[in-house]
Amino acid sequence: MKLGIFSEAFSTGEQPVETKFSRVGRNTGNLAFFRAIQKLFRPDFLKPYYGIHNVAEKIENYDAFLTTDLVWINENIRYENTEKILKNIGDRALIPVSVGLQCAEYKRDFDMHPSALRLLHEIQERCVIGVRGQYTAEILDAYGVKNIEIIGCPSVYYQSRYQLEKQPARMPLKTVCSFKTFWGRCSDYEVRFLDYCRKKQLDFVEQTAQPMSRFFIRDCTRFEEWLAQASHLFFDVDEWGRFLQDYHFYIGMRFHGGVLAMQNGVCPLFVVSDSRVRELTEFFGLPSVEVKGFKLHTSLKKYYRKTDYSAFYKKYERNKDIMRRFAAKNHLAIDLQ
Repeated sequence: MKLGIFSEAFSTGEQPVETKFSRVGRNTGNLAFFRAIQKLFRPDFLKPYYGIHNVAEKIENYDAFLTTDLVWINENIRYENTEKILKNIGDRALIPVSVGLQCAEYKRDFDMHPSALRLLHEIQERCVIGVRGQYTAEILDAYGVKNIEIIGCPSVYYQSRYQLEKQPARMPLKTVCSFKTFWGRCSDYEVRFLDYCRKKQLDFVEQTAQPMSRFFIRDCTRFEEWLAQASHLFFDVDEWGRFLQDYHFYIGMRFHGGVLAMQNGVCPLFVVSDSRVRELTEFFGLPSVEVKGFKLHTSLKKYYRKTDYSAFYKKYERNKDIMRRFAAKNHLAIDLQ
């Protein structure tokens, strides 16, 4: 089967920073996501323009297409470009990977836009939809979208085996942190976590281009000096990995940042502030703490002791089988040992 995906995630090269951010979907964590898709399924990466505007000579030789357009479904949002692509590819499958509903808590009355719901119903007639976790699966099922498989996130499957070694308690603990996008209004719980990182003077990995503002955090000036000195930004996943290898512990809200830490021998503790990270850490059995329960006076070493990966190891072989089953149902070859 000849497979395509409409994404320019790897076409960053020597581009201006703004162009790079645009091509990685405004979040450098997508580099880990698309690297895994490339390894697992070997699709050809096509310009989204070809699908949206039906450039027939660029898409006619493909048997099916993957899409990642639906990994972040907000309430009452439609996906017009995805609708156009589905129409323009005729009767071929548009296979969504890691579809997920986005909200702070598990919102049981999640309000799907009618056109987004129609889109999912049309898609499920042609393929099995890969969703990221149990919550999304339950809500979609209630809306009649039932041809689904819970697969988590492809980024985790990039590595077939994991064996993380804990740092001895007596040794210094070199730690790197992350935070969500500096957009919208930040909760008091989230400010507390960011203050914890600032007071510890932790190194910080940034993944988006959004600057902090007074709308996000009223007293944002106290973070400026620390972020200016501690922030690191990567558009090359290998460079990012080499950077992480100097650390023992990762603590933060970024799922892909934590996965890259794992893949470079660093123990991550995921700080959960939304449904996406909650679903994924639950599905994979990854160690996490809710941001609402984060305590300023708890030591880094105490948080480090929470990085127990026994549940993850126990589930991982089963989860790989689930991912292989998803691929088989969609007639996809998969490189997953």
